[in-house]
Amino acid sequence: MNWKTLLATLALAGAACPSHAQDELRIGMLTTLSGPAGAVGNEVRDGFMLGVEMAGGKLGGVPTKVIVLNDEQKPDVARKHVERLIQRDNVQVITGTIFSNVLMAIHKTTVDSKTLLLSPNSGPTTLSGAGCHPFFFTYGFENTQANLVIGEYLKRRGIKRIVTIVPNYQGGKDGVAGVKLTYDGQIVKELYTGLGQLDYTTELTEIRALKPDALFAFMPGGWGISLLKQYNESGLDKEVPFYSTYTVDELSVPVLGDMALGAATAVTWNEDFDNAANRKFSAAYRAKYGRPPTLGAVQAFDVAQGIDAAVKARQGKLDNKEALIAELRKANFASPRGPLQFNTNQFPIQDWYIAQVVKGPADKATLVTKDKVYAQFKDIYAKDCKM
Repeated sequence: MNWKTLLATLALAGAACPSHAQDELRIGMLTTLSGPAGAVGNEVRDGFMLGVEMAGGKLGGVPTKVIVLNDEQKPDVARKHVERLIQRDNVQVITGTIFSNVLMAIHKTTVDSKTLLLSPNSGPTTLSGAGCHPFFFTYGFENTQANLVIGEYLKRRGIKRIVTIVPNYQGGKDGVAGVKLTYDGQIVKELYTGLGQLDYTTELTEIRALKPDALFAFMPGGWGISLLKQYNESGLDKEVPFYSTYTVDELSVPVLGDMALGAATAVTWNEDFDNAANRKFSAAYRAKYGRPPTLGAVQAFDVAQGIDAAVKARQGKLDNKEALIAELRKANFASPRGPLQFNTNQFPIQDWYIAQVVKGPADKATLVTKDKVYAQFKDIYAKDCKM
């Protein structure tokens, strides 16, 4: 059965039953709350919960229950939790996943059950093209995009030789693949690290010996903090410029301080974005949690906003899933990122920038937006999606 037939079937099922507002919207928040990436999961959870709170606890006007579970960054744990969320808790939406290997582990079970899977972060390449599905959206990015942006920026700056360092899983591999799509120089070495690894002495020694013109890193959460600390302590920060994706952010810069100075990253959002939605979100986040928000928090907040707008447009009616999906596709909300819409594969179309860590107010290391690399950038695999 193709997707159009599937959605038509759902529409008929919805039409056959009386349409009515639901008593409760149940959402499974399955994210990584422990280990090196636990800080990222906390941001995702808190950003989403802020969105629920700002809607008065009722997304789309429907009383909303959020069940929070820790996937521990383990696909097998995530699978067990998803079975519980779908079969026992009867959730209508699952969100929160950060890592592509975890997302892929729960994808088939979730969409086959006709439960909406709304990723606040990861967007595996395999799901953006031929593997797209009407019950899957990502509010983050297609995995190669940020890295493709870095590759383009390195090319524009005339950097000839680089080394890449990423964790050895799908998101890391997609990162290197993305850089290769636009970078026209030489990648002299691809370094892949263990998922539990926090000591990079061997890799840093090899980087120094290779003498590249720049280093590209995709190291989210605690991995990135450990890498940059050791990078600085080794003195490599004085020898090799550091470019990254999801490594240098509002989560890591306060911890690293001056050790992060000069590091550059690809972003779709930064707290210095000058728009009303961003100012409102940032003020609310700081007031509630006492810390600056991060991109993960923003993307999860947008998931909550997307659900709110879609359910509101349906007047609280959740039984017609085709109609709800159609409303989700409209992205009818103001994102702190600025202009945001969904492509035909239900992956975002958004602006991409380079931000760099510099000395800011009170002489503190601060991430500042520098250059726009692409406007309303579409991922390159959408053409293969048949929805």
